[in-house]
Amino acid sequence: MVKATLINSAYDLLDENNDGVDDNDFPIPNMHEGWGRIDLAAATDRSHVYVDEGAGIAAAGLGNCTMHDYVVAVGSPFKVTLVWSDRPSSEAAAVNLVTDLDLTVENGSDTYLGNDFSGGWSTTGGAADVVNNVENVYIQFPSAGTSTVTVCAAALPEGGSHPYALVVDGNVSLVGIDLPPTVNMTAPADGATVSGNPVPLSATAGDDSAVVSVEFIVDGGTPIPGSDAGGGVWTASWDSNSVADGDHTITARATDDAA
Repeated sequence: MVKATLINSAYDLLDENNDGVDDNDFPIPNMHEGWGRIDLAAATDRSHVYVDEGAGIAAAGLGNCTMHDYVVAVGSPFKVTLVWSDRPSSEAAAVNLVTDLDLTVENGSDTYLGNDFSGGWSTTGGAADVVNNVENVYIQFPSAGTSTVTVCAAALPEGGSHPYALVVDGNVSLVGIDLPPTVNMTAPADGATVSGNPVPLSATAGDDSAVVSVEFIVDGGTPIPGSDAGGGVWTASWDSNSVADGDHTITARATDDAA
């Protein structure tokens, strides 16, 4: 998974062959930089979606596949990286890849195969990669809508099942998985001194579907129900006389409409 993340978030160098000219003579992938220069900030910006397929693809016949759906929006490239650990090969083998997994991405009306690149970006057509245990599909201008990422077993001679790691980046969201709501306290301010009754409490909350309630909790005690003030703002009142003088922690907890 770490390897897949570093590859997916790397960037294409302009002077990859060190000729002193930023002309990008050799777009990724190439023998000078591989998949690009590692960018730790991009690798850790929490923009990626991960699939750690520990159970793996079963070896019960070639062509066995797993599928993953994502909702893709325009505005940024759609990047998919598949990585797996291969088994030992024979020194006499003409091709040293033992376990062969194939990556396919369906975006709009286009189908992309892993490692079929032109000018640093994936292109349609071509053939499946049969020599590498890293496969990428980078779509520079993806079509909006649901895209399907498919991982198929082309060769599993060792038997059993084979795990893999999948990393997706771009303006994407998961299909069929509810995302938790976001909530942020807006009053009182962090470190503020308050007193008396009532002390106004407020928070903003949002969700990919809908927020149905927000509760305010003082020092982990009984929640205080909030009221929807509109525009994603929720409010409540607290009697600060109910606690002793000193430092106290107020948190807000949002609940969405997921079943």
